[in-house]
Amino acid sequence: MHCDIKINGVHRMKDERKKLNRRVRTVFLTFSVLASVLFLASCGNKKDELSAEAIASYEHTFSNVTATQGEAQPEGGGSIMDEQGFFLTDDYIYVKANQVNIRKTPAKDADSITTVNYGEKLYRTGYNESGWNRIYYDGEPAYVNSDYTTSLTIDATAEFDYSLAALNIVETSKQSIYYYSYEELCSDLDEIKKVFPDRVQLNAIGSTADNRTIFEAVLGNPEAKHSILVVAGMESCEYMTSMFAAKLAEYYAHYGAEGYYKGYSYAELLENCSIHIVPMLNPDGVAISQYYLEAVNTPSIKDNINSWFERDQNSGGTNLSLDMYLMFSYANARGVDLTLNFPYRWDDAESTEAPANKGYKGETEASENESLSILRIMETINPDALISLRTSGDSISYDFGLDDAVYEKAYGYADLLSGVFAYKRDDSTYGKSYFGSLEGYAACVEKIPSLRIKVGNGDAPLNGSEYNSIWNSGRESLAALITEIING
Repeated sequence: MHCDIKINGVHRMKDERKKLNRRVRTVFLTFSVLASVLFLASCGNKKDELSAEAIASYEHTFSNVTATQGEAQPEGGGSIMDEQGFFLTDDYIYVKANQVNIRKTPAKDADSITTVNYGEKLYRTGYNESGWNRIYYDGEPAYVNSDYTTSLTIDATAEFDYSLAALNIVETSKQSIYYYSYEELCSDLDEIKKVFPDRVQLNAIGSTADNRTIFEAVLGNPEAKHSILVVAGMESCEYMTSMFAAKLAEYYAHYGAEGYYKGYSYAELLENCSIHIVPMLNPDGVAISQYYLEAVNTPSIKDNINSWFERDQNSGGTNLSLDMYLMFSYANARGVDLTLNFPYRWDDAESTEAPANKGYKGETEASENESLSILRIMETINPDALISLRTSGDSISYDFGLDDAVYEKAYGYADLLSGVFAYKRDDSTYGKSYFGSLEGYAACVEKIPSLRIKVGNGDAPLNGSEYNSIWNSGRESLAALITEIING
């Protein structure tokens, strides 16, 4: 069954954003009503077949998490101010820098009493709006700059050695062009949910033109104040990003109670920030890139693909065989390149004139069910950051013409993760090439700091031999980002 939900007539985002939001909310309701029908998608399996009932059970309930958050409160939550201008607290804070001065008065040039090291636990009695914490040190009042402290617990002595062998759900050991398929993803997500039922929420967030379900895995506290959104598998031939994203879901589910990042416990991080992972946004495209026309369920879609190929072949647009034309595809089953379909300067995005294996932005902005599924999530959770996993180039892009406030955060996140991944931080300012993109929409319209992380070095589809370096460098990326977001 083809779920063909579209947003039409939205041409100028600044003027029409309210209309888009109203239409997206309407889609929420429509989607929920139709979910029991739409999610009867074909989802074959490498292990045990994931039943239609199992898929339907993962119907997304669009709880308005952001509505319960309210306005941000000062760290510590104190509301009573004393005569010194300090909000009163009775709690502990931890030193998050290597060495920090404890001072006699709340000023950067005040005399230093001593220095304390990373992870030091300090008893706090108050904080002020100028960025100073008042503590008790050796029985006397003292002060420490809040830029160097956190309310999160830090155990500098904590040791965490994870076992890759213990992560035995998502298979990643094949060292070739490994076709991590939609069927494998379905099986893996279902198994992760079964093994870690209290740590993972699995949602079906959309249905594709060729009857495949788009899944979202949620880790951590879904009602937490903070959240991040990770999107992978957007372009057909970039399915190694889907394998990486699925493995991240397994990793943080498996070690959510016992893992540590630089002394921060995963448990506390995930209690304060949820992770929303969409591991394969374009399952139709991935299936077609891997198994060509054999993967197509709908006869009309198969006919359309043949006609696009014949047109491009006759016009000199391609000299590839049909299978190769599909292997290197970016598009979904409707011939739309999702990287060009989002409502950010969509009118100005460069595009082919008609559906093809790549480069077509669609009939209208947000015309595709895949695009709508991400708009729904962003509308629901309003994430603190967006991570778009793409290939390739071992680099992290972040500047999409942002305003100063968003730019500062995006730059900080990109700088942090470039160190974690050991990737280049790409400081280029992107213009027209990001029109119609998810990152451009999130950053410039929704004001969400957005990173495009390009994993691997080769051409897509990446060779399986690249996976280990991607995993080893990126495993702690989400923990690092959550720590930065919470500490702010």
